[in-house]
Amino acid sequence: MHKELRSYIGAAAMFFLIIAVTVSLYFFEIPEKNNDVIKMIIGVLVGGLGPVMFTIMGKNSSELDELKEQNQQLIGENKALRERQLDLEKLVRHLQQQIIDKLSVIKKVDE
Repeated sequence: MHKELRSYIGAAAMFFLIIAVTVSLYFFEIPEKNNDVIKMIIGVLVGGLGPVMFTIMGKNSSELDELKEQNQQLIGENKALRERQLDLEKLVRHLQQQIIDKLSVIKKVDE
């Protein structure tokens, strides 16, 4: 719980930092010689906004990886159950055919 809270606070602080930098650009003019450096720094900060938003919303990459792994496991189990179902259906058809054949032999003997 403590780790989640720390992650949430860090993500929120990063989000507000990006917003503060963006808002400050409206009020302060960037000198021409530092223009490229400032743009690169802002680009890096904005590039990190995606994981920040995922953390704020309560989703992190490890949680998504766990869910993907669990999903793949369930897909594998589903395939195995389908194959088992098909095998059981074949077995039932085979047993039905054997019963029909035996009843046909018994009926022919009774006549």
